[in-house]
Amino acid sequence: MTASKSLSRLFLTLLDSGITIDDGRERITITATRSTGRRGARGSATFTIRSAPLGRSHPSHLPEFPTTAFTPTGKVSSRKLHAIIAHFPDGINSADLTRQSGVAREKLIPTIQKLAAKGLVSEKNGRFYPLLATSGEVVRATRRRVHETCTVEDCDDPHYAKGLCNNHYNSMRRQQARTEGLADLQRRTTGSFKDAILQRLTEATDQTLFELASALNQKWQSLRKDIQELVDDARVTKDGKLYRLPG
Repeated sequence: MTASKSLSRLFLTLLDSGITIDDGRERITITATRSTGRRGARGSATFTIRSAPLGRSHPSHLPEFPTTAFTPTGKVSSRKLHAIIAHFPDGINSADLTRQSGVAREKLIPTIQKLAAKGLVSEKNGRFYPLLATSGEVVRATRRRVHETCTVEDCDDPHYAKGLCNNHYNSMRRQQARTEGLADLQRRTTGSFKDAILQRLTEATDQTLFELASALNQKWQSLRKDIQELVDDARVTKDGKLYRLPG
C-alpha cells in the first residue's frame, strides 16, 4: 500500500468518526457518510459540515492566554491567573493550573482565594471554573473601591487614593518626602539610620520593622542592621515584632 493510500484511508477513518473544530466562538463538526458502489465500481462519500455558536459558558472574546501568571516583579498576577482559568469553561484542576500558570500550588491558593472573594472563580470537586462570562465576554477583574469620600475627620471630599482625597493625599506625600529627606540627611551625616529610628519611635511607639521602614520611606533591609545595634545597646527594646523606647 502506498503512502498516499494510507494517508487517504486515515483521513476517511477520521471523517467516519467525526472531526470537531472549536475556536472558542463556534464549534464546527465534519462527518462523512460513505455508500458502497456496484461491484467493481467505486462508492461515493457525502460530507456534512455543521456549525453551531458556543453558549455563554464559552466566551467569544477570551483574553490572551498568558504564558505565565507571574508579574515582572515576581508576584502572582490575579488578572493573568483569571485569564488562564477563563480559557477552561469546563473547569481546570489544580495540577493542570499549576502547569499552565507556572506557579507552585501553595502560591496559587492565596490568589485563587482572592478571585473567589471577588466572584470571579468558583471551586467544585477540586476544579476551578470562571464565573464572569456574561454577554459573551470575560470581564476583567477590578479592585473594589472601599471608600467613597475622604477618611480624614470633617472632610467630605471625594476619595482619591489610599482612603484620602486629593488634597490630603498630596499632603501625605509631601510629609513622606520631608521624612525621607530627614532620614537620608541623618544617614549621610552619621552613616546610619539610628537617629531617624529613635526619632520615629519617639513620635510613635510600638512600631514593627516594616512600619518603621514605611514611615522613613526606606527598605526594611536597610534598617535591620541599625535597629539590631540599637537593641544590643539597650537603646531600643523589642517585644515580639514590636520596637519601642525603653521605659
